[in-house]
Amino acid sequence: IGQYQSIRYASSDSLPAHKRVALPALSPTMESGTIRSWAKVEGEKIAEGDILAEIETDKATLGFESSEEGYLAKILIPGGSKDVPIGKLCAIIVEKQEDIAAFKDYQGDDGEAPVSKKPTSEQAAAPKKSEKEPPKKSDSTSKTEQEPAAGSTAKTIGANKDGSVFASPFARKLAQEKSINLQLVQGTGPNGRIVAEDVEKFIKEGGAKVDA
Repeated sequence: IGQYQSIRYASSDSLPAHKRVALPALSPTMESGTIRSWAKVEGEKIAEGDILAEIETDKATLGFESSEEGYLAKILIPGGSKDVPIGKLCAIIVEKQEDIAAFKDYQGDDGEAPVSKKPTSEQAAAPKKSEKEPPKKSDSTSKTEQEPAAGSTAKTIGANKDGSVFASPFARKLAQEKSINLQLVQGTGPNGRIVAEDVEKFIKEGGAKVDA
């Protein structure tokens, strides 16, 4: 589980005091990440240690843990967003509930977002070059990655050969709260790993619950 980096901003003429939450580097080789899903909604109270979102990196899917208390005033990068660069402003947290309304139409200012990795500008340029050189490969790759999530063609079930379930901590927690059998859930994460988004989809489709 990784904690986000935040920076406190004082109140101004238009906005109250708030904290800006930017995407940090959750692995040494991470240059960008995918926000699989948000565990909190705008307006919800946040305690220190709460999982804000589930982030997929180049290595694994990790819980995005809050290091602050307050209220989630604005989500700027929606769940399902791919290739979000390190340092990208993802959300706004305020200390007082009455300050949430001030950020209703807030669009963010990337220029003020904290960057957790200085060489990001150089590293971000490298993938762009590689994308231009083999466009066909990158197109086909993105299509194959999206197919399992968009349709029901994939039949992968989130259980290993030994019967254990390959799922993220947040997915396990959500399944436990909703009494869902993870062995029946199809995983769309790295190597077929079950993530929270898969559990939510399973619930919406009327998936079976564990017998009480």
